[in-house]
Amino acid sequence: MPHPALRSYVILCSALSSNAYSSDCPGTKLAFGIGVKTQIGGIGDGRGGFTAIEMVVVVMLVAVLASISLRSFGSVLTGTNVRSALQTIQSVHAQARARAIERGQLSRFVIDATNDRVSVVVGNDTIETVNIGSNFDVDIQLATSTITLCMSPRGFGEADCNSFDGAQRIALTSGAETVTLVLFPLGQMIRSEAIPLDAN
Repeated sequence: MPHPALRSYVILCSALSSNAYSSDCPGTKLAFGIGVKTQIGGIGDGRGGFTAIEMVVVVMLVAVLASISLRSFGSVLTGTNVRSALQTIQSVHAQARARAIERGQLSRFVIDATNDRVSVVVGNDTIETVNIGSNFDVDIQLATSTITLCMSPRGFGEADCNSFDGAQRIALTSGAETVTLVLFPLGQMIRSEAIPLDAN
C-alpha cells in the first residue's frame, strides 16, 4: 500500500480513459503496481510541475522575507517602547509639580537609574512609582545612580534641596534606540540630544 502522503497523487491507470495516463505514459511511474503521477500541477492544464530545487528556492525566499519583517517589527516595537517610557517620565515629572502646588508643600521627583524607575514623593509618602525597566524594557542611564528634583509649592525646583546643581542628561535606551531628556535645577525638563552631562 502506498505511503499516505502519496494518496492524493495516485492515479489508478485502470480507472482512466484510453487517452489518460497509464503506467507507460509520460509523467507516471509504476510503484507497488500503481501508476503514480510524479509532477505537481493540474492535469491537462499544460503546465509542468515544480522541481525540488524550485521548491527549496521558494522556501528560502519566504524565510528571508519573514526574517526581514521580524527585524522591522522589532525595531518599530523598540522605538514605541522608548517613546512610551519618555512620555511616562514626563508625566511623572509633571505630577510631582502638580502635587507640590496642590498640597502646598515640597514634593520630590526621583529618578533611580539603578532600578530603572521614577517616583513622586511628598513628605514621607511615595505617591507614584513607575518601573520603566519592567514596563517598557527601557534602561535609564544617568551620570549618577539617582537624582532628586525638589519641587516647591510655587512649581519651581528648589536648588537647596536638589541632589544636583547642573543640567542632568537622562538617556533612555532599548536596543539600538535612544532618546534623551535633560532635567534642569529649576525644574524644567526638555528632550535634547545636544546638552552634555556637565552642562550648567
